[in-house]
Amino acid sequence: MDEVAVGPPESARPTRRFALSRHLGIRGRLVALVAVVAATAVACVGVAVAGMLTTRAKAESSYAAFKASQVESSAFEGWITDNARSTDAVGAQSLHDPQVASTDWQQIQQGYRQALNGVDWLVKGSPTSAVRLQAERTRVALVRYDAYTRRFHRVMLAGLMARATWIVTTGSTTSADTVRSNFLAMGRALAREAGALAAGIGHGVSRALLWVVAVGLLALLCAVLFTGALMRSITRPLARIARGAETLGDGYVDVDILDIESRDEIGQMARAFSGLIDRRQE
Repeated sequence: MDEVAVGPPESARPTRRFALSRHLGIRGRLVALVAVVAATAVACVGVAVAGMLTTRAKAESSYAAFKASQVESSAFEGWITDNARSTDAVGAQSLHDPQVASTDWQQIQQGYRQALNGVDWLVKGSPTSAVRLQAERTRVALVRYDAYTRRFHRVMLAGLMARATWIVTTGSTTSADTVRSNFLAMGRALAREAGALAAGIGHGVSRALLWVVAVGLLALLCAVLFTGALMRSITRPLARIARGAETLGDGYVDVDILDIESRDEIGQMARAFSGLIDRRQE
């Protein structure tokens, strides 16, 4: 048998890789890496979608509050028309101008219907129970005020102008003040609700962005660690085999390939290389 040079044994210790890499081939590890990257993307997208859905719900609530505010404003304008035209009707009737008084009365009725329809919508469609309760109170006050309006109209048609004037200028004052204060209170409640919803949307967007950044960084860290582990599980055994091949090429046969416990392609190559060394040593 030919003499062969014997070199110093390898000083490196066996590479301790995580158990999963011993059962996965290189292709399996690459697939696992792709799966980790995909899971990272899915996590980020999931957090972003959850934040968008939350923000969308708050935006819809904000739109409902804005719609309710528009309805309240229109109803209030209708009542203002009702109140103002009552005085004009009395004045026109006092000046013996029944045509103008009749036109004013039609506008009074239109204004009242506009106010009542708006308040009825608010009773059913307001975004919060507080606004709905205030709308119910406003409706009660509005109906009571309309009773004064119809009374002055009957008195005016009967020609009792002094009585009609008293009803409009004095008798209905308390009822008118109640309607006005209820409308103003309802408007303030809607303004508070809209402001709170707008602030909530801003906070929701900020929280969603923070969650996306946090989850993205955490997922990126996990992906980097997993990628590093997979790369080491491939490159370290290959480096040991390469060093063994260099040692064997220098004429030394005392080469120990220690990474032969894995079942992947690298383990097969290491075992084949070890068999070649064993045959050289014989």
